[in-house]
Amino acid sequence: MKIKYFENILKYLPVLLVCIFIGLLGREHFIKKGADEFTVNMIFWIYVGLGILIFAILNLFLDPIVSWLLKRFSKNVESELVEKQESDSKNLHIITSTENFKLNEEPLQTIQNSIKKENPNFEVVNEISLTLEESEKTIELSDIEKIRSQAKSKNEEILQEKLDFIMHYTKEKFAPHSEDEEINKLCIYLVEFLRDSKFDILIPLKVNNLKTIDLMHFGWNVWNHYRGNNQRKDVAKFLKIVFSENFKEMEEPTIEKLLTSRKEEGVIKIENNMLQ
Repeated sequence: MKIKYFENILKYLPVLLVCIFIGLLGREHFIKKGADEFTVNMIFWIYVGLGILIFAILNLFLDPIVSWLLKRFSKNVESELVEKQESDSKNLHIITSTENFKLNEEPLQTIQNSIKKENPNFEVVNEISLTLEESEKTIELSDIEKIRSQAKSKNEEILQEKLDFIMHYTKEKFAPHSEDEEINKLCIYLVEFLRDSKFDILIPLKVNNLKTIDLMHFGWNVWNHYRGNNQRKDVAKFLKIVFSENFKEMEEPTIEKLLTSRKEEGVIKIENNMLQ
């Protein structure tokens, strides 16, 4: 908490100093114009106040724009990485197919030459048939791999969008009740739990003014929205570890049974569809 307070001082101190400097310049200007002491002091504070007001207005309007630009840039970078991975996968498949063809080409040619001496006409037709068959298999496998890669990429994109939404939902619900550091840790824990079903990195967090009913509703909401491999009992285990202080008098089976109880009660309510 002290570190965060010190960071805020360092963040806004330069702004205050600049505003005071502007006020001093204005005061000096009016002193040269012959204004009395009361007037120049008023001018000083007015300039300082205007400087702070202008900074606040710029911060208010520019912060959402900068956040939107950063989010859009990160999405573009992620999209380019996915396209690059798909391209690398295709190139690897083509190289592998070419190498396999070269490895099999030499023995096949030897067999074909031997058979041609005995029955040339029949084997020419057979050679054409085999070549066409191999080409069809290569094309068929290539199409299947392409479809599989596209489906996997699409599924990963959907899951990532769900995680992004859950992170925003978590920050929105916990912002009034927890410190920034605790909220960021909770977001990391949720990603590890929902995506990879991991519990080994979890440590207890502190929240204020939220009851067990709120935490159970929250756990069920994010689990129901993501719909991964975890079950209700896993949600109960997650809540028991992360919010151990809140659930110190409740066991995991009890938490599991009460996840969706009293749906309309509490600060955080049950939401069957959080996108609505």
